[in-house]
Amino acid sequence: MIRKLHEDHGVQFHLPGKVRSLSDHQVVLESNETLDADLVVVGIGVRPSLGLAEQAGIALDRGITVDRYLRIQRSCRSRVVDLRSDTTTR
Repeated sequence: MIRKLHEDHGVQFHLPGKVRSLSDHQVVLESNETLDADLVVVGIGVRPSLGLAEQAGIALDRGITVDRYLRIQRSCRSRVVDLRSDTTTR
């Protein structure tokens, strides 16, 4: 869906392409394909470590599920614990 949105606006994807070299206005891929470019956007993927979120019961779908305001599910509550040492009574 995101890829199509960008392609509809003229963005060209070269996947799975690995960059061999970059210069001021050219990119050379490992396949030796040379691309002219004014702007290069490099996306480097990561895999989130979701173990703690899963243990906490947070909804997951290839990552933590959030609403349009980037809030996690309502049933999940945060807890703040006061770990200060009370030295006034000593």
